Amino acid sequence: MMVVALDSNVFIAFLEQAQDTDFFKAAAEIMRATANGTLDVVYSSIVLGEVLRMPSGESLEPIKQFFSSLGGRDYPADRNVCSLAAELRRKHPALKLPDALHLATAKIAQADKFITADKQLLRFAKLEMSSVYLKDFHTND
Repeated sequence: MMVVALDSNVFIAFLEQAQDTDFFKAAAEIMRATANGTLDVVYSSIVLGEVLRMPSGESLEPIKQFFSSLGGRDYPADRNVCSLAAELRRKHPALKLPDALHLATAKIAQADKFITADKQLLRFAKLEMSSVYLKDFHTND
């Protein structure tokens, strides 16, 4: 089974449910594959903090329930993840800390692919591991 690591923007694309977008369609495909057990999803624990900021003014409970029922695995931003994130930032000075944490998590989790909708992060990620732009990902790849 393929292990994919997800950036926060994959969850945001899914939860915003702009169903006419290629981002939503790709994110929904990932969530379906995770739910039916054909894809193993990993993500940094900081995803929850980044995703819970949306949508403003509404209850956070549905988002919390989504993450509780998600079949994926979250990895804490512990000493190992943070150390690797620091190394990645030294190697790529333009890499932002949250992005470095997502990428470090993917590497520590030994994900087969890292998926993001952030083109700048994708540039760095491709230098470190197999990575794909969210709109270009298909579960049968």
